[in-house]
Amino acid sequence: MMKSVGVFIALFFLVVPSMGQSSFSSPTSIHFSPRHEERLLNYDRNIVKINLTSIAIKNYYLQYERLILPKTSVSLGLRYMKKNKIPKLQKFESLIDDREAYEDLQNTLLGNYAITPEMRFYLGQHNGPRGFYFAIYGRYSQYDFDIYGLEYIMEDETGGNPIYQTNYADINGKFNAITGGLMLGTQWRVGQ
Repeated sequence: MMKSVGVFIALFFLVVPSMGQSSFSSPTSIHFSPRHEERLLNYDRNIVKINLTSIAIKNYYLQYERLILPKTSVSLGLRYMKKNKIPKLQKFESLIDDREAYEDLQNTLLGNYAITPEMRFYLGQHNGPRGFYFAIYGRYSQYDFDIYGLEYIMEDETGGNPIYQTNYADINGKFNAITGGLMLGTQWRVGQ
């Protein structure tokens, strides 16, 4: 599965830039007045974004967006969170009324990564990747978890009276998800 994901990423970065170059053909194929042409090309065709707020919980997100038409772009987002304890769990301790459940959460490690291809359609009067947009996206995610020292009780009824025995187990697992959806948003350039 990882091999096919790697092939998809490689193809995305090889095909998308060439799509954008053919979309913005030279002035010889489409004739605009110099003033209109300057306004049309006065925006960024390639944008790289980093989500700074998610770094606080050790969840790293990088997105590359490429304009393929004056109001249409494609992007690829990559998210990675190294397997670690649940971030900021102590802030929610007062909300968890079961002490044993809270201790189990303290002994849990979580990690994930996701790949998100997206296509955006900008709705404003400006050309380029700015203003309001709606987007169609898909996402492939993989989540890993480890729970150490999970307490469970076994009942032994081989004799006449049941005997309860406390045991501990380590559990680990992994699951994948493929999701998609529609998104509404806005994007503005705050500086040159």
